[in-house]
Amino acid sequence: MSPCRSSNWCHRRRCPTTDPYFIAPWAACPRCLSHHLIHSMHKILFATLVAMSTGASASVITFNLSAPINGSAPGVTDVSPWLTATIADAGANKVQLTLANHLVHAGTGLATGEYVSNWLFNVNTSLADLSYQWVSGYAGWVVTDDVYTNGSNAIKAGLFDIDFIGPRANANRFIGGMTSVYTFSGKGLTADAFLTPSAADGKYSGYYTAADIAGMAGGGSGSVGLSASAYVAPQTLVPSRVQAEEPARQAVPEPASVLLLGVGLAGLLALRRR
Repeated sequence: MSPCRSSNWCHRRRCPTTDPYFIAPWAACPRCLSHHLIHSMHKILFATLVAMSTGASASVITFNLSAPINGSAPGVTDVSPWLTATIADAGANKVQLTLANHLVHAGTGLATGEYVSNWLFNVNTSLADLSYQWVSGYAGWVVTDDVYTNGSNAIKAGLFDIDFIGPRANANRFIGGMTSVYTFSGKGLTADAFLTPSAADGKYSGYYTAADIAGMAGGGSGSVGLSASAYVAPQTLVPSRVQAEEPARQAVPEPASVLLLGVGLAGLLALRRR
């Protein structure tokens, strides 16, 4: 009889093993084994709960711009929504903003020649703490974070905090099929901070985002946007009863999990027999 080398686990001084160098001496004692399995399961459960709580706080906001505000509207053959902005939490006090231009012909997939000259956003945090950095994609913007800018008088969507100003030169326009990714950082900044309506400029207000599109047929231009009243928050999908009962969607225990459960039950059974 050799001393149990895991006395913290064993309920007695010695375990019934003849190998003094046994890697896991508690495995030879049913009560030690059951205690060890329960403790291990507690640690796994705690780690899982921590991981779930960490990921649950992240938000993703999507703005689809498919409603005209002023002036001309994109062509009827253009893909809709015409523009999409996606704001996602990217860590503490940091978000990633992805701008996507969908102004292409729905039939051919080719760019229509329409381009974005201004794209406006709001945040509800202090602009004094706000900073930004280009990440990937189109990089031709001049970004300003002036308090209360309307971008241009022709947009008619109110006053905004952030303005992406695009060049009008042919060689460097933000045209259909392009994307542009930036990160913004600031104290307390989250994706939800962009759910802030534009302030009134005397007549217009209430938009989460707005953009000016130029280069339309006949040389026209016009503004498009998404108002706070038209925004639809993403819904949490709850599987239906039929989906839950589909065999293909049912969780199947992994072999390692089944083995662990079997060992634990065997240990408990042996403990009861002693």
